Amino acid sequence: MISGAFNPQWRRDIEHNMSQEVKDSVDSIVNIRNQIAHGISVGITYMTIKNYYDNAIRLIDFLRQQCNV
Repeated sequence: MISGAFNPQWRRDIEHNMSQEVKDSVDSIVNIRNQIAHGISVGITYMTIKNYYDNAIRLIDFLRQQCNV
């Protein structure tokens, strides 16, 4: 996880505090982005994207809290 490049403790905190669903959502966002960038059509619903987005915001909020410690 790239957060470990900034601070190894952040990576441990994320792995310990974030649900697998949040981690999977962020991975899915990256995979979908890559597929679209390579011209691959992705069949995805608005609700799925919304769920991924909400989970990504959870991770961003957590990271923001880590930066303010």
